[in-house]
Amino acid sequence: MIRYKKVTTIYIILIIYIVCAQNTNSNFCGTSWMDASDNCNTRQHCPRGSNDECIYGHTCYADTLCDITREGHGSNAPPPSFSSTSTLTASNIGNGLPYEDRANTRFCQSQTITECTIDLWCGDQGVCDDGLVCHYSDCHYHDILKMQEEEQAKNDILASQQLVISSDANDPIRNNFCGSSWEDASRKCSTWCLGEDAKCPEGQTCYSETTCYNDIGLVPTSSPTTNAPSTKPPTVRDDPVNFRYCGKTWASTECSLEGHCPTGLECKDDEVCYTIQRCNVHDLTRKPTQHPTLSPILPYNHTSYTSFCGKSYNHATRNCNLNTRCISDEDCFEGSKCYRNLPEQCNSFFMEFPELTPTQRPTDPTSSPTTLAPVTKSPTVREDVSTLYLSIVFKYVFNTHYFH
Repeated sequence: MIRYKKVTTIYIILIIYIVCAQNTNSNFCGTSWMDASDNCNTRQHCPRGSNDECIYGHTCYADTLCDITREGHGSNAPPPSFSSTSTLTASNIGNGLPYEDRANTRFCQSQTITECTIDLWCGDQGVCDDGLVCHYSDCHYHDILKMQEEEQAKNDILASQQLVISSDANDPIRNNFCGSSWEDASRKCSTWCLGEDAKCPEGQTCYSETTCYNDIGLVPTSSPTTNAPSTKPPTVRDDPVNFRYCGKTWASTECSLEGHCPTGLECKDDEVCYTIQRCNVHDLTRKPTQHPTLSPILPYNHTSYTSFCGKSYNHATRNCNLNTRCISDEDCFEGSKCYRNLPEQCNSFFMEFPELTPTQRPTDPTSSPTTLAPVTKSPTVREDVSTLYLSIVFKYVFNTHYFH
């Protein structure tokens, strides 16, 4: 009997232990029990029942309506508690901690001080100043370091740009650019550098005397008080802006007035403004247009005015307009050709100059007048003698036969 009671007691203790162990699944942090129960997805699970497992201002509540075994519960919460047995020290902070380490989120805070700075980090369990408590937060030590590095890099760029701005237009540092080689730097002209390789992207070097040019800070001086001349002053031939042209690659860039990019903003989205030392804009002339405009000096029925594109003669006739007129097949879209001598309604001269369209076409000349018949009758033709003789004979035979 005593043995039976011992076994029963052991089972009861085991059941109580299991139940208690299961109850830790519902331990969640919050500003109140209701706050924790209503926000299961964004509240921390605190399995040990310690407030240290919660972020600042939250308390660990047991038997909430949350359950860490349910999908989503605690999924969007800050990292859970940092173990009090951690051996972190000030000697292995910073880069010594992996990003995933939860200690990166511990900062000294209070009800009035909630910002996160490097000097308030307490992931090494350092003692906080009076009035501050070391808690888990939404901040991260590595993120703060990255922001500081980016800010420092930005300040370095501004400082180097200020150096360029203050430099002379012919200062050699304006030709310093980064690249994997001198040719690569001269072709891309993407990253200017003061002269230090460390400021270039990884794997690139800062090269001097490239064909690129940094024109930052080169702004015109204030206008003089005297009246400006009516004509613009000529551009200096050796000005670096005279050698800039748009292209997809440095090797394929063509030298033309149409592709000239003095400011670097004239290029299309898929093009870059390259410096081409062999081409000076002063030596270029603008290309002529593909076809001269039709001149109204030509007669209105000239073939050039009645030529239009189409898939067939009838198709060209039905769709003739100023957008489909042509000189040759090269002016037409693929699958169509240039048809000539279309009907009079397809005349680009009158389409372009409708005010010259005649109000009424000249009619054909009238038919030739008929000759009036003579007043006197035409003389009758004299009967033939043989015909008269036969008539007399016939009458004689008839009378003889009929009356006798």
